[in-house]
Amino acid sequence: MSRASAAAASLSRSSCVSSTGLLQKNFFELFGIAPGFGLEPRALEESWKRLQAVVHPDKVASQGLSSSRRLAVEMSTRVNEAYQTLSSPLKRALYLMELSGFQLDPELSSKVPLAFLEQQMAWREKLDEAKSQGQEAYAQAAVLLRAELGIQLSQIHNELSVLLSVFPVQESTADSVKQNIQSLMFLERFEQSLPHQGP
Repeated sequence: MSRASAAAASLSRSSCVSSTGLLQKNFFELFGIAPGFGLEPRALEESWKRLQAVVHPDKVASQGLSSSRRLAVEMSTRVNEAYQTLSSPLKRALYLMELSGFQLDPELSSKVPLAFLEQQMAWREKLDEAKSQGQEAYAQAAVLLRAELGIQLSQIHNELSVLLSVFPVQESTADSVKQNIQSLMFLERFEQSLPHQGP
């Protein structure tokens, strides 16, 4: 039985669904996984579904547990928040830094290095040039640009997997982690701005 399965099973055995313990656990503990950047999305999703099956307000009420419906809603919300955080590479990296005691500059997302600004301008120029050649060229350029972004995102994810493989995050690697988080913020924001189809 996996740690996540064992965690879900222990929750179901508790008459109060370990309410205070559940609400006090960090997101990694909640899913029974070791803190780190690299994790298996499918395993995380399966653990989330198992936990939701145990803590869902309707499930708790149907088992006649002593927990109030309000508390069950809190627990279900906590499980969902944990899943949303851990399933997003950016949120997961930020959360690991937070757990390690590092406060990130709130302006981090608005401070874009010159190299990234130049890269963004070059990408925008490619899109504008393709747009002037028609919808098909524009759509094709967007697809190629998404592929290029995908490669860069993958490289950053790999680097963060290495940097965040030691928990808590060490002072010696914190600056590198922050730089990668900043790059990830920039690339994700740019990717979201890309058209999914032609203009």
